Amino acid sequence: MNRLKKDLGVLLLDILAVNLAYFLALAFRAEVSDAGNLFAQTYNFTLYLNHFLRFAPIYTVLCIVVFYLFHLYGGVWKFAGRNTAYNVVLSWIVTTVIQVVGSLLMMSAASFPVHRMPLTYYIVGAALQLLFVTVIRFARRFASIEKRRRKKKRGKAIVVGAGAMGMLAMQTVQDGENFDVCAVVDTQKENVGLLVDGVPVYGLETLDALLEKNEISCVFLAEPDLSAADRAKIVLACTQRKIELRERTDKTEGTVKEEQFVATTEVDSEWAEEYKKQFGEDPSFF
Repeated sequence: MNRLKKDLGVLLLDILAVNLAYFLALAFRAEVSDAGNLFAQTYNFTLYLNHFLRFAPIYTVLCIVVFYLFHLYGGVWKFAGRNTAYNVVLSWIVTTVIQVVGSLLMMSAASFPVHRMPLTYYIVGAALQLLFVTVIRFARRFASIEKRRRKKKRGKAIVVGAGAMGMLAMQTVQDGENFDVCAVVDTQKENVGLLVDGVPVYGLETLDALLEKNEISCVFLAEPDLSAADRAKIVLACTQRKIELRERTDKTEGTVKEEQFVATTEVDSEWAEEYKKQFGEDPSFF
């Protein structure tokens, strides 16, 4: 119950949302009554509204119970993410079944002249409820992201690594470090040409051109399997142009944080030797 008390505002919005969604569905059907021939029954707004008002209190209580069971109360909504979205969808499926089955049972028990609500009531109402409940949970997250997006950027950045760690790093760089990530560089050819959260992926061989063309301020190394030679090449490219290079100090999956990226130009003799073998020259910074 503490979760309900903590999220009293969200609870009240949910009560409004689940009822408004299906009321608007009825109103929508009233507006398209000329298309009644497409449906199996004659539309009677007053009759349907009467049933809606009878079932609404029961449905509202059941929705709150379902939302509670799916952990949709007591959350820190400015950090709402994938798990929240997953729970919203699951709870929507359950409440949609409750709406359909419950309304059919109530209409049958009350001996209504019609045996079910209009199809648009179920379809449009369910869609609107999903939209409203999602917006309620994610509005703060969207507002927080938009606020950060509007902040003045510290400069442009490139993230090295198009895998899972690279994507997490890119989010950290954009949100926490407040850089504008304009490109992702990856050593895997199959990733070149793809998009990571809307940012294009380039091959490592294009790094020099990207650094020159985009006036990059910082490069973030987020590829855990980067070879010694490739790493040395990146360090050389950044050092020659006096571009800050940051590398993750923690290689554990799923723990990408701002403080994990530290400035580095370190290259040991093994890396330098491999670089020399591959590119035929000594790295000038070694």
